[in-house]
Amino acid sequence: MRWGVFLFIFISLLSLGNFAYAYPVINNLSVQSQEIWLGETETIFLNCTDDNGSVISGVYADISTSTALFPGNYFIPDVNSTYYLSISTAESSNFNKAGTFDVIAYCENELGESVNSSISFTVSNLSIEISSIASPIYIGDMAEISIFVKKDGNTITSNDVSFSISMDGEVISFASQPYYDFEKGWVLRFETDALASNTYTLSISADYSGAEVSIDKAVNIIPPLDFSITDVDKDWVSSGDTITATLKATYRGIPITILEDYISVRLDSTKVDVFDISSSSASNAYDLAFELPSLSAGRHKIKVDFDDSTHTAQDSENIIYVISASGVIFSDSGNHKVDIMFDSGSLTKDVRTDISGKYSISFPPDTYDIQVEDNFAVLDIFDADIEDFDDPVKYQSLPTTSVSGISGEGIFYYAIASELDYSSADIKIKYDPAKINDISSIEVYVCNSWNTGNRKCSSEWIIISSVIDSLRKTATIADAALDAAYIVGNRDSLNLGAALEKTSYNINENIIITGLSQDSAKDIVPDAILNASIEATSIAASSVSDSKGLFSFNIQNPGIEGNYTLLIELSKDPYISSQKQIDFEIVKSKDISVVSPDTVRLNPGESSEVQFLVINTGEADLSNISISLKNIPDSYYQMIYPETINILKASEDIPVIVYFVIPENATAGITSASFEISGAGFSKEHSFVMNILPLRNESIDTVSMSSDTSETLLSFDLFPSIGMPTGQSLFMIAQGEAISLVAFAFISISTALLFRRRRLINTYDQGLRKINRQMIFDIRNHIFQTRKTKLSMASRKEKRPVKTQKRKKVLKN
Repeated sequence: MRWGVFLFIFISLLSLGNFAYAYPVINNLSVQSQEIWLGETETIFLNCTDDNGSVISGVYADISTSTALFPGNYFIPDVNSTYYLSISTAESSNFNKAGTFDVIAYCENELGESVNSSISFTVSNLSIEISSIASPIYIGDMAEISIFVKKDGNTITSNDVSFSISMDGEVISFASQPYYDFEKGWVLRFETDALASNTYTLSISADYSGAEVSIDKAVNIIPPLDFSITDVDKDWVSSGDTITATLKATYRGIPITILEDYISVRLDSTKVDVFDISSSSASNAYDLAFELPSLSAGRHKIKVDFDDSTHTAQDSENIIYVISASGVIFSDSGNHKVDIMFDSGSLTKDVRTDISGKYSISFPPDTYDIQVEDNFAVLDIFDADIEDFDDPVKYQSLPTTSVSGISGEGIFYYAIASELDYSSADIKIKYDPAKINDISSIEVYVCNSWNTGNRKCSSEWIIISSVIDSLRKTATIADAALDAAYIVGNRDSLNLGAALEKTSYNINENIIITGLSQDSAKDIVPDAILNASIEATSIAASSVSDSKGLFSFNIQNPGIEGNYTLLIELSKDPYISSQKQIDFEIVKSKDISVVSPDTVRLNPGESSEVQFLVINTGEADLSNISISLKNIPDSYYQMIYPETINILKASEDIPVIVYFVIPENATAGITSASFEISGAGFSKEHSFVMNILPLRNESIDTVSMSSDTSETLLSFDLFPSIGMPTGQSLFMIAQGEAISLVAFAFISISTALLFRRRRLINTYDQGLRKINRQMIFDIRNHIFQTRKTKLSMASRKEKRPVKTQKRKKVLKN
């Protein structure tokens, strides 16, 4: 029992011993370099294990200096339980410090058990400073620079340090081996003979124990003789200007007196006479005054030579002969101000005209963008090469638009002289929506032949491409043509007032289109083009409205019965054209003619048959034709044949026989009567004279006549194709016995010759010849009968003077 207790205690103690040896262990804690330069990186290494198999959960270090503590810097695991920690001393790092760094490294397992170990390293600082350097350094001198190189503030004097120098990056060789001077430090020397006068960046580098340090210094290398034009009172000049240049001369910094004899001045290659030299207000300087010669606009160089027999030097300064830009921007009388700006990229000059458009400004010749702007529009001219500027830009702004066919606001005209060379131009025009008919269809119109004198376009207004900004209310024309006028607006509409004389035409009848061309405001539009056509046919016609907007022109008749539509279009640039349709019909004409004696002469108690020839002179067949006589008592006549005509085809004729019976008690006289014929869609009234002759005891002079007799006596209806007097005219002639026989002979011969000449051969003309022949015989009989009657009455008066006997019917038709 006792041995068992001892055995238990022994085993427990043995287990406790094994557990104690399970702590982590740090091995091989080291640094890459025991000493590093400020700016370099130090690396710390260690090996951390746990022999009991516990996992290492973290390795870190606390780093401190004499003035600062940097805890919690974790190592990065590497292979085989090795860890490393990099510490940068660069300028941006927290460790950018010189001095000794103490490092305590910790290794910890997953049970929270840890172990630590410590090490240290040193960070040193290498610095350089210039103790002395001449300024300026004169060309030809041996330049000397003194510097100190220090480690942690302690001067390095050993030859372990090496140096190099450069000017603006170009390495300069030492004139001799650098050496250390206890007062100046390290002395570096180099030659300056090959250097040009300039201000350089001098770079000096020192290398010591693997570390390099450098310093830069601006140095001024100048010639011993310093002669310069320190100032010119103006650098923009014109020919004839007086200019003052300020001169200064020194030798190794000591002023030199400048006399007029020491100085010569040229402008480029042109010698300039100096008319005054005097002490300047500037210290140790002289003012030189001279007049500029006449030179072209542009950049020129003033060259001043100095020679006092001991020293010679030269200096120059640029001046610019400027352009005098002037003119009148308006192409006619102006009434507002315009801003003109010139921009070369490096220079901007602007000027505002007076209300008449006059301006004047000076600037150097160069390539400029030119902008012309007022309250209405902006013109931008790009890349204009300006060597001179003598009124090359013209502008005309008309506040209202009076262009036929366009509703808009203002007319804007721009022109540029041909000698001004430029790449392109843009125009931006502002508009007022209230002055435009339809803002949804705003367009820009251009006239390429604008007459600024009468303010009219000599050609046509043409729509061009533009960008409409409805928000800013502008219209922009890119790459705009100049020497042109522009309008922002939209086209007005034409108003076509056209009509036909009627809606129904016969086949061979002329169709006349008449009307008036106007705009939407009912104003006259002259010289508008009218194009007319008949739908579904090849028939077309055209015309132009006159100065009053009126037009009247014919279009061909289709010549075939039917319903048609006439299409008419009215157009004129830049108006919106107007169209109209008119429906009409073509029908065959219905017309009729009547050929008959123009006078029917009968005695009371006589009767006679008279033929009225009815001819269908129309294009349509006629049917159900009614016939009647008017202004003759029904008892005086009787229709023999026919009383009605059932059908009468086109160009056919039919005789109508009327039997006249004059009652014995009929009153003598002349009556205007008519032969009337009518049917569906036509009617005809043919006039003739009904002459009831007087009895023997009645004088012809006492025969009563109706009110229409005079008109009837002049009737020309019987001879529509012969220019001769009618039977009634001859009847009147026959009243005079003295010329009766002569008249009869003349009429007979003339009629015979005329008929022989004309050789009438158709049915209508043959009937006419027969009627006229009968008429001549009637005239002859009437003349002889009248003569016989008068002779008989005279004889009876001698035999029976008291009472006359009743006359018998003697006249026969």
